Amino acid sequence: MNEIIRRHSEGLPVNYSAIRVQDDALRRRCTALFGGYSKAVEACGFNYDDFRTDTAMASYYGIILEDLVKDIFAELRIEFGEKPPGNLRPDIIMRYKRWVDVKLSEWTIDNRDCPTVEKYLPHCRSLTIVYLRGRQGGRMYDDKVRLINVKEYVKQLPKHIRSYYYSKLDEIETMLNEINV
Repeated sequence: MNEIIRRHSEGLPVNYSAIRVQDDALRRRCTALFGGYSKAVEACGFNYDDFRTDTAMASYYGIILEDLVKDIFAELRIEFGEKPPGNLRPDIIMRYKRWVDVKLSEWTIDNRDCPTVEKYLPHCRSLTIVYLRGRQGGRMYDDKVRLINVKEYVKQLPKHIRSYYYSKLDEIETMLNEINV
């Protein structure tokens, strides 16, 4: 409880998503001791709903990030096509059934409410999750799914345009932090 109160008093985010990334051991301790992270927050005297993610704004910034990633891919001359018919909606489809989905955070696909990997993998050869917040670099999630920070693509751009994209990405990240997403 003291850690949640400390984080709050220092103006650090205490929503579930932020804690999961920044201090997952705290989240696990809260779950073990209180039966859930939300119960631990309420035991500290806070209303958990005050810290919930603003999903409408998160969705809005997700669309902005998706458009920015498409612009970066265009700058890099990475060819991509239109979305497939039906209810499948990967953000970008590249040649040879390689799909790309853009997420605000690396940890989104680990969230049990995110069906992206299970939904898309049966229909594509490979899936790349491009994210803004999370580890630098990239990693393999499994043999067909790769996670990569969008800044890895920005590094491939000519030097004279990198700063434009870095500033746009920083703007999105700042806004996400302001709304505690």
